[in-house]
Amino acid sequence: MKIRSLSLLAVSSATIFSQSALAHSGHDHSHWSSSAIHSATFFGIIILVGVAAYSVNKHLARKKISS
Repeated sequence: MKIRSLSLLAVSSATIFSQSALAHSGHDHSHWSSSAIHSATFFGIIILVGVAAYSVNKHLARKKISS
């Protein structure tokens, strides 16, 4: 379980913070879809953080009950 979580964290952080994902050729902030794309990215990061917090909280609660 721990290895799977670390692998997921590594892949997601590499995807989110990849230089090719952050700045690619033709990256234009004045394009009409730029706001929607940046909002979707921001909300995606928020969702990932929320899911991670929920998962850790659930894991700790289960560990506390079994102790």
